[in-house]
Order: sequence, then C-alpha cells, then structure tokens
Amino acid sequence: MIFAGFASAPRVRASVKPSDLRKTIKKKEKFMTTDTKPPPFEAPFNQQLLGNAFSEFAADHLSDDLYRLSKHLGTRNPDAQAHGFLGGEFGYGQHFKNAVFEMHPYFWGDCECGFEERSEEWQRQHRHSPDCYQTHLRAEQRKAGLSYVDRNENREIKIFEETVKRSYDEARKVEDQIYDRLLKQFSLPKGGWAVHCTCDHDPAFEKWCSENHHTPECGIVLPNFRHFASGLEVRWYKYIGRGMSCNQEITAEVFKKIADECVTWSAATAA
Repeated sequence: MIFAGFASAPRVRASVKPSDLRKTIKKKEKFMTTDTKPPPFEAPFNQQLLGNAFSEFAADHLSDDLYRLSKHLGTRNPDAQAHGFLGGEFGYGQHFKNAVFEMHPYFWGDCECGFEERSEEWQRQHRHSPDCYQTHLRAEQRKAGLSYVDRNENREIKIFEETVKRSYDEARKVEDQIYDRLLKQFSLPKGGWAVHCTCDHDPAFEKWCSENHHTPECGIVLPNFRHFASGLEVRWYKYIGRGMSCNQEITAEVFKKIADECVTWSAATAA
C-alpha cells in the first residue's frame, strides 16, 4: 500500500505563468450528462500556485469512471494502490501501464527533469524592478511582519517572530489593508492582487516559459491517466474528483467506453 502523503512545505511551482494566476476563478457546473461537452478548466488559485500541470478542459464528468477503473486496479493489486484521507478508498489510483492506458497517482515530489531549477535560476537573475507593484508589496509585507510568497525565490517566506503575535484573522486584516492601499496607488484591479506585475519581469518570464519546458515524463507534467489510442490525458489535483482537467472535449458517454476498454485490458494484464 502506498500512502499519498503531503509535501513537506508549500512551494510555488517555478513554472507557473503569472497570466494564469490572474484569471478570474469561475464556479464550474458539474457536467454529468452523457452528451454535454466540458467547459474550459479554471484551476483554483492554490492549484495554480502549488499544484502540478493541468489541462485545458474541465473533467469533473469523468470522475466516476476513473474511480471505477482505479477500484478495479486496486482490487486486483491492493499493494500498489495509493491512499490518502479525503479521496475515498480508491480515489488515488496507482502506477499502472499496459498497451492501452497508463495511470499514476498525484505527484507530490519536486521537478525531476531540471526545468524548475533552470526556471528558479532565471528568476533569481531577473528581479522585479524597484518601482514594480511586486517589489512594493513584498516590502510592505516584510515591514508588517507577514508571511508571504517570494516570487523571486519561488518559496514561502515565514516571519515567525511577528506572525506568532497575531491571530490569523488579525494578520489577514493587516494584509488586506496593504493590498487595498497598493491597488489604489497603482490603479490595479482587486483580481490578481497577489501577482500583479507593473514592470517587464512577467512578460519576459512568460516568453522564457514558452521556449523552455519540462520533459514529458517529469512527474510535474505526467498525466494521471492517459489513453494511448485516443491521446486523451486526464489530470487531477491530489485525488480523483478534485481539480479535474483533460486535454480533449470528451463527453461522459464516450469516456465510459474508454474506461470499459481499460478495465477489460487491465483484467488481461498480469498484476
């Protein structure tokens, strides 16, 4: 049995694009009908900032059949099944691959291909300008003794000596006051308050990201489910049913046939 544990500390994915973080988060409808195609996927802020790669289309409507496939694999080979707290007995999947499909649990580790190290080095060498909103924001947060995400270092900075003197609500109130003051000073919208950039840093970083990538087998970008014949890839956030996305507009009815095929072929594959 494999336990899908938690990362030792929150870490910002070095490859996350600033423009992705600025998107307005929309509440998605659950698409469970057989003939409805999915909407574009809008990842929650924490998934964008701390999670692995995600795909273009929402995939909530594929959850039931993926869980069914995971249950089939877990029943055949329980020792290979990953487990956790919130995803149910078979909600985490397992590492499995045959000629028809592959499945992998959510990846909790760091980049395996060196891309994020290169990305972090780029950001260390290319700082936000002194008059950028980001520079002012971090200075204000440090001055107020708040913990914050340093986007130059791609990690959370903890300022324990000051934060322990405030309750969570008190700290958030101080932080909201900082945001309100700076947003007004820079004439910026509330949406994207944590990631606004008013210098050329973010456009330059996005250009670098468009020219540099993870290797396909790196755990950060490896899909949790891939059907080889159709090219369908599905990704989830921590467990099946959460933060679900896929790379194709596929209906639940079509995916059920794919899942049926995977169950049949996995039954013919030695555990």
